[in-house]
Amino acid sequence: MLKQAIQRPIGVLMATLAIIIISIVFIRGISISLLPDIPIPRITVHISAPDLDARTLENTVTRSVRSQLLQVNHLKDLESRTRNGSATIDLQLEYGINTNLSYIEINEKMDQIMTLLPKNLERPRVIQTNISDIPVFYLNMEVVDLDLTSHLELSEFAKRIIRRRLEQQEEIAFVDMHGLTEPEVVIQPRYTLLSALNISEDDLIQVIRQSNVDLGNVLIRDGHYEYYIRLNNRLSDIDDVRNIIVNLGNQNYNLSQLADISMSERERRGSFMRNDRRGLSMAIRKKAGSNNFALRQHMDELLTAFEKDYPNIRFSLANDQSKILQSSFNSLRQSLFYGLGFAGLVLFFFFRDWRLPLLIVLVIPIGLIITLFAFYLLGLSINIISLSGLILGVGLMIDNSIIITENIKQHQSKHSLAEACSIGANEVIRPLISSALTTCSVFLPLILLSGLAGSLFYDQALSISISLTASLIVSYFLLPVLAHLLFRKNHIHHVLPHSSDNAHGKIINGIIKLRWPLLGLFMILLIACYYVFLLVDKEAFPQITRSEYQLSIDWNEPISLEESELRISALFDQLKEDIIKSNAYIGELQYLLLEEEQNLNEVDIVLYFNAPPTPSKLEKLNRDFKSQYPNSLLKVQPLANVFDRIFGSDPVPVYAHIQSIQSVSLPEPEQLQILIDTLRQYGFNQQMPPMNNYIQLNIDYEKLLLYNVSFDALLGKLKAAFRSNVITQLKSNDAFVPIQLTQLVRADIHDILAQQKVRTSGGDEHSLAHFVSLTNKEYYKTIPAGRSGERISLPLKTYEPTVLDKMRSLITSFNQYTVQYDGSYYDNQKTLNELLLIGLLVLALLYLILAAQFESFIQPLIIALTLPMGTLGALTALYLFGESLNVMSLVGIIVLSGIDVNDAILKVDIFNRNRSKGMDVRTAIIRGSEQRLRPIVMTSLTTILAMLPILYAVGLGGELQRPLAVALIGGLLSGTVASIVMIPVFYSIVYKRN
Repeated sequence: MLKQAIQRPIGVLMATLAIIIISIVFIRGISISLLPDIPIPRITVHISAPDLDARTLENTVTRSVRSQLLQVNHLKDLESRTRNGSATIDLQLEYGINTNLSYIEINEKMDQIMTLLPKNLERPRVIQTNISDIPVFYLNMEVVDLDLTSHLELSEFAKRIIRRRLEQQEEIAFVDMHGLTEPEVVIQPRYTLLSALNISEDDLIQVIRQSNVDLGNVLIRDGHYEYYIRLNNRLSDIDDVRNIIVNLGNQNYNLSQLADISMSERERRGSFMRNDRRGLSMAIRKKAGSNNFALRQHMDELLTAFEKDYPNIRFSLANDQSKILQSSFNSLRQSLFYGLGFAGLVLFFFFRDWRLPLLIVLVIPIGLIITLFAFYLLGLSINIISLSGLILGVGLMIDNSIIITENIKQHQSKHSLAEACSIGANEVIRPLISSALTTCSVFLPLILLSGLAGSLFYDQALSISISLTASLIVSYFLLPVLAHLLFRKNHIHHVLPHSSDNAHGKIINGIIKLRWPLLGLFMILLIACYYVFLLVDKEAFPQITRSEYQLSIDWNEPISLEESELRISALFDQLKEDIIKSNAYIGELQYLLLEEEQNLNEVDIVLYFNAPPTPSKLEKLNRDFKSQYPNSLLKVQPLANVFDRIFGSDPVPVYAHIQSIQSVSLPEPEQLQILIDTLRQYGFNQQMPPMNNYIQLNIDYEKLLLYNVSFDALLGKLKAAFRSNVITQLKSNDAFVPIQLTQLVRADIHDILAQQKVRTSGGDEHSLAHFVSLTNKEYYKTIPAGRSGERISLPLKTYEPTVLDKMRSLITSFNQYTVQYDGSYYDNQKTLNELLLIGLLVLALLYLILAAQFESFIQPLIIALTLPMGTLGALTALYLFGESLNVMSLVGIIVLSGIDVNDAILKVDIFNRNRSKGMDVRTAIIRGSEQRLRPIVMTSLTTILAMLPILYAVGLGGELQRPLAVALIGGLLSGTVASIVMIPVFYSIVYKRN
């Protein structure tokens, strides 16, 4: 088939051109995303009950919902957190199930349990987490001049104008908002006038509610026609409220004559601050399958238009996740550019012919285009994971092209040009196929990893497999045809003489004579590889120099939102010389899609430093903050990117979960304090969970009966005093605005109770303090629970069985607690066991493929024994350069294994070919080593030279790729030496009798 293709070059070129044109047309429709669109096996249920404290909410709602959700099919784990006014239940499902069906099932269970929950409770929200739900970036807004625009006006403007313009973009699915100020109609009665007119608050409330009744639709019949008549008496704006008629005898009054009516800001429960100014934050969520780069381009165009159209508002983007994707694209472009450039230089240096580099420049982009076309046909997206596979695939494409080109040149001196192209390609295609299969056999089993990691490796393994397949097809069918066209004149290629008399032959001959000492040296280096592995630091992801840090603050005090804003402004003022900007998410978050809710006295601050802060600076920040606010809890960590959001493992290796035997509830704080003190005495540095101080109102029902005061009247007065007496709603445009009757009193709670009066049925008035007493109470801020019920979780820094046994004996000695352990250590152990099993599977597949290729049980072992040398070089380089063994460097070692195996396959294959021609083992090894010396050196040099610039690259891309580059360079240096030296040694030992 190849001979026919060489004889019909125009047909081959035209077919190739047609494939390129078709590919270019279709690959424009490939989805460009941050990550593959894979289902996340996590569903969250949010419960909102603003009027309930944590203990009441847990007892009456959360516990019942949790029990109902324990029946969900394929449930792996469940955890709930109940706070004052809200609760969150996280459900971890088994990976691989249809999460859409689970989402429907959970919603059905919510419908079933609603009959058992309080009647006024809002239906719990069920949120299904998807990759597309992670915001691509945040758009922040703030008013430049507050004298021209209030925050309430900014909120309405953002909802009606900015959000709608954003959601009109094809790539944007949803815009979530935080920091909004909501309006409300405040009615403040003129109590002196009402008293003179003998009008009570209840009279006003009844009139307002009657004026806002929607009577619905009435069906009437007119002959044989039927009509719907809508009777509407609803309030639509504040003037309608002011003009409500209050009838008193024969006298009518407008409500505005009896009360002060105004439109004001609703009591805030959360806010957003950019630097020291209030603003709004919009989370931009992308449509699944849309183009990430197109979204960013359209966002830049929109921002330019916004800044021009609305000069009084400042817009800015924050936490842009597309930077990681852009970095991956830059790495692919850099890999392609440097790989082609250095491959051309290496070929030109060895052969002194400009046409060989031209072959590489023509063939590799074609292989890449065909690979992308296969992406389109298989429905794969271009994302961070698949791009990493393409980057590795491009390097292997270059290696395959070099090997085939060099082999064609070797045969050019002995055969005609057409025969040289055919024989040269046919001679190495089988070992190249074996090499591709062995590389795929390394990556494909990684799909078997449980959870999300296995799904992500699916994209990487598939992209590498596709790129290798495209590389083999293009290199075998197209490269020889192009070589035949370029080398019309048969230039005689200088070939090293096949004799043991030359320098290289003498070296190989000497290596064969010293095979036993070299084998001993190999065994020593094999042992050294294990010790170097112990020395190298190990982590999940390479350390990235970050200038963005997140401060999670729990004031651990019942402070107001305004006080929290003042403290944050003071913190910004202290750090203004070190930071470029800052964003603060204060109090309760208003985002609809929330994985974790935030309490009123909690804050998340994102600081953008001028330069990456040193650990000492971060420690000083922590120390100064704790000295200023000693009760607060502060956590400083790098700003989470998309990988941290999805795969970020808990840094705590072990948790001790303590449950009460005698009760389904948590132990009382006093009892837990005794247990914590006992643990401290024995060296366990544990702290009490965050506590919440609140005031409990106790109503004296006997006095209510004695003074003939109705409970509803007292409750209405209390709600009015604390601005929570919503009596109806105003339908304004597309929103419901609450109308509440209140007294705008800003005073101490005791003063409020003393000043506010409640009327008896006889017309007398008494202060609220006469019927209500106050009690200070302290309880857990959050009530955590798992599958087995409520529990207290204590973190431990390390996993030590003796320490765990000691803690267990101390806790169980109280005869009222049980303890269970879990944490990231146990998850990591499971992953390590899976990796061990997968590693054995990889070795088995590798052996089976090579055994089938060489029809031998021994030769696969010869090839596999070169892998430890490459691994030793990679680990040594990582240790010397101060890099860690992480995901990126591990990928580098895997790719290195493919290259080393490729070199070993080529050498063993040529040894076998030479022996089949009648040569003895020594001559076959010497001549085969000479024939394969240049392709091995050239492929190694090309990869090393392409990786060198990455060592000096700066920015996110450079830091991510540096561990991979270091591992590849170190491994290639030692692996190339091992291929040149150890393969002849092993082969000569096995076949010494021949």
